[in-house]
Amino acid sequence: KVVVEISGRDGYNSAALNGVWHFWKVKNGRLAFDREIQLREEADEDSDASPKRDLEEDVKILRLFLFYVPQTDAWIISDAPDLAGNVIADCGPLNEGKDLEQIWRVWDGDGWKEDHNISAEIIGASELTCLTAGLALGQPLSARSALASRVPRQREQREQREDPRVPLTARRRTPRQLDSL
Repeated sequence: KVVVEISGRDGYNSAALNGVWHFWKVKNGRLAFDREIQLREEADEDSDASPKRDLEEDVKILRLFLFYVPQTDAWIISDAPDLAGNVIADCGPLNEGKDLEQIWRVWDGDGWKEDHNISAEIIGASELTCLTAGLALGQPLSARSALASRVPRQREQREQREDPRVPLTARRRTPRQLDSL
């Protein structure tokens, strides 16, 4: 199973970025990932919350998504599985480079800041033969070799069946034409 481990973020949004991202689905021709994080809500000073209140009531689960966006040629981390959510961080543009190896930009509450300390390690991708480069999908190697060997054979068989001296219109007949023979 393919996972991405992101590390190196300190401070604002570190809980959102750092950790293990699990394969979610194929999106935009590349593997996409997700993870859940726990957020603790701070109690308001004016609230009547009892100090004995159960801590689990203060915890929210937030699902985050890591996926490639071809329009910007970048990987993003968002709180939605599409571009409708809040983008927390991005990595790109790839410029035909390797996935997740560019400098990350992170929203720090005031604006976008580059963070040169963030790194991403892709674990388990080398076992998948359907990946062409990084996390991009292509045909599996076995399918490519089978297709490559099948195409010339089909062309040879077609050439053997068809007599080049007969016009194309005479070679292909409709069922009605065949009945009239």
